[in-house]
Amino acid sequence: MSDVNIHDRWKDQSASIRQVIVSSEKYIVFIDHEIDIDWETTDEFDQEIESHKTDINKIKNLISLSECQPLDHHNEKIRLNYKRMLGEAFVRMLELDFEKAIEMIEIAKEYISQRNLEISRLWILTSSFHILIIYGILCIAISIISFNRLINLSTFTTEILLSFVVGGIGAIVSLILRLGNTHFDYNSGQKAHLYECIAKVVIGSFAGVLIYTLVRIKFILPFINDYSATGTLYMLFLSFIAGSSERFIPSILTTYKIQDKEK
Repeated sequence: MSDVNIHDRWKDQSASIRQVIVSSEKYIVFIDHEIDIDWETTDEFDQEIESHKTDINKIKNLISLSECQPLDHHNEKIRLNYKRMLGEAFVRMLELDFEKAIEMIEIAKEYISQRNLEISRLWILTSSFHILIIYGILCIAISIISFNRLINLSTFTTEILLSFVVGGIGAIVSLILRLGNTHFDYNSGQKAHLYECIAKVVIGSFAGVLIYTLVRIKFILPFINDYSATGTLYMLFLSFIAGSSERFIPSILTTYKIQDKEK
């Protein structure tokens, strides 16, 4: 740092600057090519704000903590927007407007939180569609094999397999329909989102088999316990509904806020 005009200091280092946030005679705040916030101030300006060192360090800590948010899966525009918001908070801090600096940090955190939520939902949606394609192929294959009697499958075996597949499809549909009201933890990573989908679909599949078995042994709804086409459709419908029971299984990705410590 030097008493030389800050613009002159950065003439030879302008290649390090990706985007200037604010530049004045006393300080410059910018985003570098690593999309990180950087700054420089003159010695004279540092002496001016020395008496506010405690508040300044507090804001710096908040900004540094906010910068640690995982951003690798976001596109460059979102990352730049987020860092620019934090850079604006840094500028408010240098202007000794600490209240507005904290307010800007909160706005930036809310912005990236919403983008992270969108990414989480996209991961869940993508994984769900991939699994849905696999289950759809299995359903078609079982139907073709059963219809053409290519192999010796009893009606019971065929319906068990179909109830497994249809139960899984019910779980996928339930998962997709609840995406708008579900908050996932982006920090868990893409693989965790995939495993979450697989686990819930498998649970839905076994729920479909379970409800089918309970009907077949006349434990519930004995009046539809027949092997007619209508009976099979009832079975598959019940398996589909049973698959949606995945919603009652706690998610490993859902974020919770502890509002009552004793509770």
